[in-house]
Amino acid sequence: MEEEMRGEVFKWAKRSLRSSMCKEEKPPYNNGRPPNMRKKRTGGSTARCSLSWVSEDTVSLLGIFIMQASNRDFAQVGAEQVCELIEESDFLARLSEAADDLPDRVNRVMDILQTQCGDNARLMNISRSGPLACYMANMDSMDAENMERRLTKLRGCKNEDAKKNIAGLVRELAKKRPVDSAMLSSMGESASALTNGQIANISDAVILDTIEELGEGRSWSRRQSRSLVRKFLQGGGQVRRGSDLVMMGSLVRGLRSGTLRNVSGPELLLAARDGLEDEARDMSPFQRGAIVGTILAGVNTTDAIESLSGSLLLVVPLSALVAADVGSLTNITRKQWNVGQALYLCTIIFHNGSMTDIEFSELGALTQGVTCEKMASCADQFGTRLGLALGNATWLSRNQLTCAGQKMRDIVKNLPAGTTAAEIRNLAESLPSPLLLHIGEEAIARLYDNDCPGFLAKMADVKMECLPRSSPVRGQLRARAINCLGGAVPALDGAGVRSMGALVCEFTGTNVSQLTDAAFNASIPLLAKCRQFQASARSELVTRLVRALGPASQWSADTVRSLGSLLTLLDQQTLSQLPDTEEMRDALSDCVSVLPEQRATDPPELRAGFSLDLLRQKIFTSGRLLTGAKRRRRAVGCTVVPDSEEIAKLGQANVGWSVEELACMSTETFSNSVDILGAVTGFNDTQTRTLMDKAIETWGLVSEFTDDNIMALQCIMTAGSLQELLTMKLDSIDTLAAIGLCPWTPAKREAVLGRYLLLSKESAATLDSTHLSGLGMFTCALNTSSISQLNVEAFKLTAASLGRLACDSQTLDALKDKAVEAFGPVTDWKEDTLTELGTILAGVSEEELKSLAPNLMSYLGTGAICLMPPERFQVLSVAQLQSLSPDNAAAVTDEQKATLSSDQQTALMEALGLPQATKATGTVVASHSPGSSGPSFLTQLLLTLLLLFTSFAPSP
Repeated sequence: MEEEMRGEVFKWAKRSLRSSMCKEEKPPYNNGRPPNMRKKRTGGSTARCSLSWVSEDTVSLLGIFIMQASNRDFAQVGAEQVCELIEESDFLARLSEAADDLPDRVNRVMDILQTQCGDNARLMNISRSGPLACYMANMDSMDAENMERRLTKLRGCKNEDAKKNIAGLVRELAKKRPVDSAMLSSMGESASALTNGQIANISDAVILDTIEELGEGRSWSRRQSRSLVRKFLQGGGQVRRGSDLVMMGSLVRGLRSGTLRNVSGPELLLAARDGLEDEARDMSPFQRGAIVGTILAGVNTTDAIESLSGSLLLVVPLSALVAADVGSLTNITRKQWNVGQALYLCTIIFHNGSMTDIEFSELGALTQGVTCEKMASCADQFGTRLGLALGNATWLSRNQLTCAGQKMRDIVKNLPAGTTAAEIRNLAESLPSPLLLHIGEEAIARLYDNDCPGFLAKMADVKMECLPRSSPVRGQLRARAINCLGGAVPALDGAGVRSMGALVCEFTGTNVSQLTDAAFNASIPLLAKCRQFQASARSELVTRLVRALGPASQWSADTVRSLGSLLTLLDQQTLSQLPDTEEMRDALSDCVSVLPEQRATDPPELRAGFSLDLLRQKIFTSGRLLTGAKRRRRAVGCTVVPDSEEIAKLGQANVGWSVEELACMSTETFSNSVDILGAVTGFNDTQTRTLMDKAIETWGLVSEFTDDNIMALQCIMTAGSLQELLTMKLDSIDTLAAIGLCPWTPAKREAVLGRYLLLSKESAATLDSTHLSGLGMFTCALNTSSISQLNVEAFKLTAASLGRLACDSQTLDALKDKAVEAFGPVTDWKEDTLTELGTILAGVSEEELKSLAPNLMSYLGTGAICLMPPERFQVLSVAQLQSLSPDNAAAVTDEQKATLSSDQQTALMEALGLPQATKATGTVVASHSPGSSGPSFLTQLLLTLLLLFTSFAPSP
């Protein structure tokens, strides 16, 4: 029977059972009235039978159809009832049929059958093959041969329990006998479950023989990739040609920059065409830069740019693009470009002639390079076809949308009096949805007053977080949607709420409280996708959730997964009520892995995402209760000992371990888990130092740490003392690139840089583009004299990566002087150069800042804005401030604002898109330490981490 048919049968059976049970129930009358005369409940639903329809009898009657029950109803099915179901002759066979459609239900049933229903041979026999094999626990008594058989059966499974079982089998199999080529082949993709210690025990010859097969796997960690590549090279493997790189597949991310640069430019370009481009997406920006730098050094620049695409093309420096014959490039509208590249290319394209609205809409990634001035001229050219020309607006920035919205507002305002309703409708339909956030209430009224369905359709999936949190447009759009649906929130039904789409995220607390139960239930799937909630709605949303779903203690894993971003509204007390089960912890972990997290460096007005700390705390405490106390006999006082499996599950939630518990970790666990622990960003100084001490216990003195040890430690390295850092083996630029994203203090940053220059025998003058890029934030430790000695060509090639650093003012001033040497005087810099230089622009002098034309102000970048000393920032004119992009305006610090006149502050609010009425009450930016003459060290640090981590994000 098809799943849909099963569902219909279940609904019919449930209605019949409830009707029968409620007829038998005889509760006392209310005020002498019989049941059919009772008043209706609020929200419009009729009085319901007080009995739960789920019972031993009903479960027995329904059999396999009980799998169709709601999460809340299914949670009431007891273990004894499940055990009785197995006695039905076809129950297991039908359970197998439900495995693909209802994996969580099948998982719960199988768990009960295996743990609480006694020894059942029929269960074991039937479930060892077919879909149910994916839900069977591994048997401790299996020998190696049976393990391999079971591993083969499980490799096609997709449920989480099967993945855990596979990982366990792989690790146990490696303990029983040496891992050879045949065993690695049988493991397939699951070989990535091997611990780092087990990989180290595989012979180099085996890795050499299987490297191509291993490279087909997509689950290797960066550390595992490095280990496998090292063994491959030690076993006699060669990486000299492009075909060698392509053959290695995903493992190329484990190659060092020196190995990549040993391949010639033409061979690297050939590899890029043959598949390296696909693998480069998972490589670090430093590795991609090494590849592109080598290609550009050995291949004609125009030919290289013509052949490159994707993530490799995105790191081609602006100076290389300027040197290329852009006019001969083909298919440039089909390639991915970064903003600086797009700005330069658009100057060439638009200089060569005008375009039609259709050609404009096909610019693709080049749309990022359309300036507000060009958009204004296009608006005059295209007129009412501007919406069509903008296409789906995927590539438009917040600033571009603002400019386009202003032009569209003018177009609508100036529509001739005789414009027909059909013409207005066509114009409204042509507008990209994001533009509605920026065209103003008057234009929206003109376009949609007689077309509520059209308005609601446009707003269904619009990203409200593109607007400042204090923007009055949010309330205007919400009110218009409600007015379209009858004008009153209490009158909204489920269909009405669903038609509001993303606007449900703008519900206030009052709005939420006024929703009927049916309307609120319909809103849950939409609310689960929100990236922001109104502050007044947060507590009311939680209240309504509990009313709709029952106490959190009754929620299932499926329910939690369905709540999405609503989970971030739950307080610690509500989260503590969630069942501490493996399924629940997996559900919470899945949600945390996809929810957007707030970044401390984002200005409050434009901050999207959520704090995930409480959710991670719940994940951690659930794990503690599930695993129980693991006692370590050889260490006094260690009642809880972290193990590798638990650490891998926790991820960022590992911050929950106490210092004492981290100290109790075994050296084997630490060695196998160090790369996970090193990537945790929330450890405090004491925790990090404890982990550093554990590294010393595991590997010996810090002077004996290998490059691989240091790269695996990542941010744990920041706990090293100055004396320890000065004895470490820091002679590899790959090592510095791996630890450069971490929160180093200025003194330790200087120590690391000094140690590297000493051991590598490099100097500022000899650093090439790859080494300069690999230094990352350690570049901030260079003194002004050293910066002046940097090679100009190397600086040009790495300007974009240097422009992501949040150095102190003195260093930024020196970098700006080097930029003048490389790109000419500031007065000659255009939009593309400003974009390329990023934070370096914070070093421009007051006179240079005043010389910038207003139309260039939006290209300074948020990083440069907030790093400018207040006394320098205050020289900006009203016209310059008005021309800042919304992002730039939001990034202005409180110290910078304090130096502005009232007219300047008004201009700043206009740039942000907020009316003057919000000036006194709206907190627009995060403040630095009081009294500082520039950004604090903490702000510089957070900004550096944001800018560097952002460079890892996959391109759209």
